[in-house]
Amino acid sequence: MSAIAIARTLIPVVIITVTMGLATTLLRHGFPGAWQRWLRKAVKVTAIAAIVGFVAWEVLRLLRPHSPEAGLAMTLTSMVFASAIALAVSAFAWGPAALVTRTRPVDPGRRAFLRGVTGAVPVAAASTGPVGAIAASIRPVLTTVEVKSASVPPGLDGLTILQLTDCHLGVFIHEEQFQAVVDVVLESGVRPDVIVLTGDIADDFDQLPGALRRLQALKPTLGTFASIGNHEIYRGRKRAEDIYAEEGVEFLCDRGVLLEHRGAQLWLAGSDDPARGLDGPATFLDRSVREAMRLCPDDVSCRVLLAHRPRSFETAARLGTTLTLSGHTHGAQMAFFGRSLLEPLFPESLLLGHYRRDSAAGTSHLYTSAGLGHWMPFRLNCPCEAVLVTLRTSGGPLLQASKLKNTDPRDAPVLNG
Repeated sequence: MSAIAIARTLIPVVIITVTMGLATTLLRHGFPGAWQRWLRKAVKVTAIAAIVGFVAWEVLRLLRPHSPEAGLAMTLTSMVFASAIALAVSAFAWGPAALVTRTRPVDPGRRAFLRGVTGAVPVAAASTGPVGAIAASIRPVLTTVEVKSASVPPGLDGLTILQLTDCHLGVFIHEEQFQAVVDVVLESGVRPDVIVLTGDIADDFDQLPGALRRLQALKPTLGTFASIGNHEIYRGRKRAEDIYAEEGVEFLCDRGVLLEHRGAQLWLAGSDDPARGLDGPATFLDRSVREAMRLCPDDVSCRVLLAHRPRSFETAARLGTTLTLSGHTHGAQMAFFGRSLLEPLFPESLLLGHYRRDSAAGTSHLYTSAGLGHWMPFRLNCPCEAVLVTLRTSGGPLLQASKLKNTDPRDAPVLNG
């Protein structure tokens, strides 16, 4: 067994143990009466359930990785783990009040009221796991984003791009998720001109062809395109490319295509993924984005990049790219007011939502999607989503993106719509 495999098993066990130990200590000291009566037994049962669930998941991940039993085991573990974290964090709110009502003389009626109010907070926190698990199973929402830019020519004004990312077809998500996307898009009354897949679409490649066929009902006028994600690389890049080709999806990696729509042109490109680490070597994303944009004709101002990792946006913005579409982060599967709850801790990671960067080449936009699937079946105010982007011209003079060396527009394929 490799060091990575051992770490993948031991690190979650340590995290779960420490988190549940902290939550247990807080509950024991905060509510000693309930602890003596029933709380201790409840904590013991949930701790055992978490451990058994995680061990079962690790075993089934090797023996039957895409079985319903594996999904059930991971669901149970993630529910307990999420609730334990919420309990530990929420102690900042209920911990002091619980201690005050224990150690200071308080009127019995007032004490009972305060204890009831104080106890409601950890109860709500403990429900986080089940609530998040239920939310993860709700059908995806359609998020609409409008990108207004001077680099969008009048002929592209109103062009729509449907972005799907991070579906992770496998244990928890199946091809019916794509049907749910088709249904919600059709209900919106908008037919996308382009469909793009920005990586980590499938962990189980057997489900990928059927999922892609579901998208045919949307009949995008300019076609369907895909870029690579780290999970496609884990499972086999070549097979992913072959399936995309068989299903009529054009695969873009370190290259782009020129799309024509109502007499205007759009450069659509896809970058590569480093597969390992946070974002791979420091130069990897920079090099890949530059290569993806290299053959774009200088006179094409509207440029869209499919980049699985949102940090690719830094280079894309410097090059004057109109729009970058990314995923990878899942928004940490927890959000508040349209931003990831972890955004204050990792602002440079561009975890979720619509971002803008100004440069000498103009304003560049990024949308990081929360994705159609999840790492674990838990989402808190961060639903699975498909993203419908509408390009709009700002009406100003068209901006020229930064020129790239070795540009030869004759090498760029042109697709008409």
